[in-house]
Amino acid sequence: MTDLERKETKRWDYEGVMFLIYRDGEFLLEERIRLDSTLLGYTIIPGGNVEQDESHEQSFIREVEEEYGIKPVNYHSLGTFENVTLGGKQYLTTAYLVLDYEGEIVNREPEKCKLHWLPPD
Repeated sequence: MTDLERKETKRWDYEGVMFLIYRDGEFLLEERIRLDSTLLGYTIIPGGNVEQDESHEQSFIREVEEEYGIKPVNYHSLGTFENVTLGGKQYLTTAYLVLDYEGEIVNREPEKCKLHWLPPD
């Protein structure tokens, strides 16, 4: 399939990634606090958009480094799926699970979110 055919047949507006970072029996989630966010008040799995000419895996690694200052070293893809956001945007999203990383987690976007470590139950 050519790039043109792929663009003509895709059913999504955007491509994205989401990632769960696991540490000591808990997962890192973001509570959205920015007033102009469509997700204001929600606690969500972090993620971001795939940039042009970037694979989902490259995007995931870039987003984790940009948002938290860490480098994932042991991670797994949990799969790719189509979803629609609360704002009505259609995404093709790949989810990742980070089991180990280098560095210390820092919230590099404190104006956007608060970080919470939560158990899976």
